[in-house]
Amino acid sequence: MISDSIIKKGDVNTYTFTAMAGEQLYFDTISNAYYTTQATLYNPNGIKLFARDLSNGDYGSFMLLENGNYNFVIDRVNASTDSYSFRIADRNSATPCKQLAITFSG
Repeated sequence: MISDSIIKKGDVNTYTFTAMAGEQLYFDTISNAYYTTQATLYNPNGIKLFARDLSNGDYGSFMLLENGNYNFVIDRVNASTDSYSFRIADRNSATPCKQLAITFSG
């Protein structure tokens, strides 16, 4: 599980994970204090796969179509600060909803 916050107005938090084509993942929103925290997933070519307000709850299952590094970006719609928690889990793992190895860059 990732728990973090946007500290300074205008900042974004970027999380990167490596995945293979055909992996089926699950995006699980754990917590979000307000209605303006945006989560966006980009494929290895920088193309947006989805954008979701974290207050809308889980995105659910989705399948990746390319091998490579994916970027998951958290930002604030109104450039204020906020805390949040989420996880991106591998639905095809032998361990149900195994947490992916995710790295952070702020």
